[in-house]
Amino acid sequence: MTMDGRLNMDSRDSRTSPGQLALSALLRSRRGMVLTSFAGSMVVLASLLVLFEGQRTPAVGGRSIAPMAVSSAGVSLEAIAQPPVGLDHNRWKRIVIHHSRSRHGDAAQLARTHQSMGLAGLGYHFVIGNGRGMSDGELHVAERWLRQQPGAHVAGPDSLAYNRDSIGVCLVGDGRLEAFGRGQMDRLVATVSTLARELDIPMGQILLHEDVAGVDDPGPYFPRDSFYKRLAEAGVRAR
Repeated sequence: MTMDGRLNMDSRDSRTSPGQLALSALLRSRRGMVLTSFAGSMVVLASLLVLFEGQRTPAVGGRSIAPMAVSSAGVSLEAIAQPPVGLDHNRWKRIVIHHSRSRHGDAAQLARTHQSMGLAGLGYHFVIGNGRGMSDGELHVAERWLRQQPGAHVAGPDSLAYNRDSIGVCLVGDGRLEAFGRGQMDRLVATVSTLARELDIPMGQILLHEDVAGVDDPGPYFPRDSFYKRLAEAGVRAR
């Protein structure tokens, strides 16, 4: 979707989906623009699923890893959940960090929200709990990751490109209003640093959603500087 609300679609599929119609309706008012920005912070249009997936993603599915199952130094990709189909090293070029924009929640709740917007299921590859709905630091490994499917989590004019090759990691919480939990941040650093090392993703391609789209996500309370410092300490290459 472009910044003025027009749909950013591949020429191979010009059909209008229910999700597109809903978003278009929201754009007809100023308040709709605000709501659409919220929607865009979590998903791209349902047409991406038709273009890239080939099969519908279950609403939630996936696996959960309990808090503290990883150390502050990182964890093997197998512990995060080695994809049964094998790791697609050629696909994944970037990692994008999000927040859920809600103080509590879990992967199932996020999946229902995404479905209500016309998506087939959860748009993120990983969800990390904050102690309200999921345990602080609990990691949900979504079906998209297990199947190595493109995400549906980046908004903005370049959403098609980002969703093709970026891994979406969502922190439950609202970084506009409050800080994220210690266990949650420990798990984020461990997960992202492990993925970056395994997939040879440099620091410059580990992004916050607000860096690539016009949204306040994951918000001013996200500890940007300490996050990148900890990634460097965990062995993520600078370039």
